[in-house]
Formats: sequence, structure tokens, C-alpha cells
Amino acid sequence: MQIKHILAALGLPPLGLADSTGPHSWCGIGAPSEQTSKDLDSLRAFEIASRPSIWIQQQTINIPIHLHGVLDPDADSESITAESLRAQFDVMNQAYGPYGIQFTLLTMDRVTDSRLANFNTSFFGDPETDQYRLDYLKTTRKGDYSELNIWLYTSLGDGLNGVCTLPQANYPVEELWRDGCHIAAGTMPGGDRERYNVGFTAVHETGHWLGLLHPWGDGGGDGDGDCDGDGDRVDDTPPQSMPVFGCPSTPQNSCPGRTGVDNADNYMDYADDTCYDGQKFTVGQQIRMHSSYTQLRSVRR
Repeated sequence: MQIKHILAALGLPPLGLADSTGPHSWCGIGAPSEQTSKDLDSLRAFEIASRPSIWIQQQTINIPIHLHGVLDPDADSESITAESLRAQFDVMNQAYGPYGIQFTLLTMDRVTDSRLANFNTSFFGDPETDQYRLDYLKTTRKGDYSELNIWLYTSLGDGLNGVCTLPQANYPVEELWRDGCHIAAGTMPGGDRERYNVGFTAVHETGHWLGLLHPWGDGGGDGDGDCDGDGDRVDDTPPQSMPVFGCPSTPQNSCPGRTGVDNADNYMDYADDTCYDGQKFTVGQQIRMHSSYTQLRSVRR
């Protein structure tokens, strides 16, 4: 995945490599719930028992996707357009295609509404306090548990770039409106979110939707992982205890007593979109995404 090729394909100007200065923005996902942790452990056991690395290379899973743009009326009207949503969709397919995952765009909508355009994840803690937003999400969330919904907002609270739900078995149908990703529109290709405007935030958040954790594991967005723990429960991502920010000129190694260096060029870390001329998933992450989707999401159709 090469950034210059993505930008050229989308008709956007090339971006120079950003330095590591400036405020850090990150993902709003926290530690997985007890149920999700059990599900991930079960998936890991399933992967070991079935050894799917061969058949995983021979099939492609196709995921229906719905994109929702939510624009503040005082914002630049060009910041969320049909074209920018389509560009984000194209980046998704370019990023996931090499790993046997493709997306089919089923619906795309856009609303201009000052009451909705600024999203804060605290809403999920007590959604009844904002019935207007709750009604909007229940109305716009499309499809079943196998279909990905992404809402892109003018802004997200707490300096976040995005947040997304992890999969779990027996997800309650009445809570389906919660399932999906909420992302700052400035992270779309050519957006105004400096250092994170190639479209990889949506790739990162969708990785969570497909069962991936951050490489440092259960510590959530703040990066308080354990070098001796299970980390992200994927065996081929080197152990690390904290995120990588910016564009380190030399590899970061937050677990010096373990094999490998931190996963700076991995979609599930926090390094700038413009670093290293591309990012990647590991084979183990590919297997996890496939098994997560087939065992936890599409099986419910």
C-alpha cells in the first residue's frame, strides 16, 4: 500500500512526511468487554485448530458498507461530499484488497445538522440524554450485523480521530444501532486532519470492527500494554507496550526484552498516515479478520 499511489489515483496532491510534533489524536476504543475477550480467545483457539492460513488465501469476503456524512452547517461544505465519501471507500478497498477483503458500497447519505455534526463518545454511556441523536442513529444504521456502517462527522470530541465497535457473539438485535464506526471527516483523503488525512483512520477503525485490537493489547487507546501479556491476541505482531506516534526515524522498541520492534507500519498502530510510504496488516491479522467476520458477524445472517 503506497501513499503516493493512493493520492494519485484519487487526484489529490502528494503529501510530504510529517514530523512527530503537534497534538496526538487517537482511537477512542477502550479495553474489550469480558464477552469480547472470550470471543477473541475462542477465535484464537479456532484458528490454531483449523489452521486456516491456506484457505484464507483462496477466498475473498465481501462486506456491504453504508457511509453516512454528517456536516456542520458552519463548516466547509466541501469537507463532506459524495466525492470525498467515495474516495474514502476507494481507500478502504485498496487497503483491504490484498488481504482478501472487499467492500461493496450499498448506500451513501449526507445530512447537514449542527445538532449531530459534533460527536462525542460519551453519548454511548447515556444515550437517552440525546434522543435526537439516538433517533438519528437508529434511523440511519442500515443492514444486519454483517454490514458495516461508518458515520463521518465534522468533528469528534476529546481530540479523537475515530472509534468503532468490536464484534461479539450473540450481539443483541435491539442494540444494533450501536454497531459501527464513528470517524472525524478530516481524516478522509485530502482532509484537514494534519498527519492523519490519507484515509487510514477508517481502515484502522474497520480493523477493530473485524476483531483486531491495538498491538499493545487491552490497554485501549492510552497505551498501557504489557510486554509479557497476550497483547492483541495475534501471534505474529511483535509485542509492544505503547503506541507509535509521528514518524520515528529509527524503529521504536517498547519491549526490548522481546523479539521484534514496535508495529509502526501496521494499520492498527498510531503512526502518521504519511509514514513509511504505506502501512500493512500481518498474516495473523488477516486470519483474525476473516475468522472474526465469518464466525461472529456473517454467521448471523
